[in-house]
Amino acid sequence: MDRKENVEKIFTTVANEYGFEEVSADFSPEYDLKIAWRRVGAYIDFWVSDYLLDAPASVLTGLADSVCSRIRRCGDGMYDDDVVKFLTDRKFVETNREKYLSRIGGVSKTGLGRHNDLDESYARLVDSGLLEYDPDIELRWAPMEDADAVGRASVLMKTVCINRRLDIANLAEDLLDFALYSQMCFLSGGFDQDCDSRKSTYMKNLSEYPDYEEYQSRLEVLGMTVVKEMSLAD
Repeated sequence: MDRKENVEKIFTTVANEYGFEEVSADFSPEYDLKIAWRRVGAYIDFWVSDYLLDAPASVLTGLADSVCSRIRRCGDGMYDDDVVKFLTDRKFVETNREKYLSRIGGVSKTGLGRHNDLDESYARLVDSGLLEYDPDIELRWAPMEDADAVGRASVLMKTVCINRRLDIANLAEDLLDFALYSQMCFLSGGFDQDCDSRKSTYMKNLSEYPDYEEYQSRLEVLGMTVVKEMSLAD
């Protein structure tokens, strides 16, 4: 049985239990780790992120059950232990991060920008005691011209991309450091399925930065913000 047949069989079995009579499912090259779906009456079609190509049957079954319970609005829709363990395992990052980065248009190859170096900023934050060094984290610049966010962080991919709008010659080092710290706070919170809990943890971590409200105001002058909506894909 190939991967398409396997994922379709698993999702069909689970979705049938939730009352969907006709089911189709296949892997899809998505930017985010997500499972999208289209429903018409008793028919449902699932697009399963190809980051899950190597997921064992138990993980795909858990994901299918979680998604179907959310669609039917029964149960809490949370991922089970097998799913969480698979997604947070180091092997998952090693297998999928380059694929994830390749789907971010214009992303830099390293943390070195035209004017600013994210690795140097990270080193300053570590030296100051605000962060603990993690050699597995990737720092990149990415174009986000239409976005006011200073960056985007992926907990599962252990990656932080900072908005290229901050890669300017006259940006103060301390403001860049705060911008990077604000995104590192998402990673510091770890994988948490409860979005309210994640936001609470994030704000607690952010508030530990000295004079963080002043830095937030300085970023707002540039038309940028450090807080954004959170999802499990982040």
